[in-house]
Amino acid sequence: KRLRKELSMYVESAILYGDSVMKRDAHDTTVDLCLVVNSRITEQEIRSHLDIITPLAWKRYGAKLQTVIFTETDFVRRAKRGQDSVQTIIKEGQVISGKTFRELLGLS
Repeated sequence: KRLRKELSMYVESAILYGDSVMKRDAHDTTVDLCLVVNSRITEQEIRSHLDIITPLAWKRYGAKLQTVIFTETDFVRRAKRGQDSVQTIIKEGQVISGKTFRELLGLS
């Protein structure tokens, strides 16, 4: 909820992926998060919002956020080119807020 509140104006999609979603390593406290943002915000601005949220996630849940950030245009371009990191996010990811993968990729 806090993540949505802090970033909702700028985030098109928030996607959990990796070990935490696939339940591959129950002892890993890292939460992989992909943020697909609109062009109204810079990566530096998003990171400053994350600087507020990251310590709270650690304190409250014992989770370390590891975040990758893409603009919507860049995410779509990388997906269409078949870039491994984006393909992994699409294959394993779970959208927790915002547009679905179909909506991001213009398939709906």
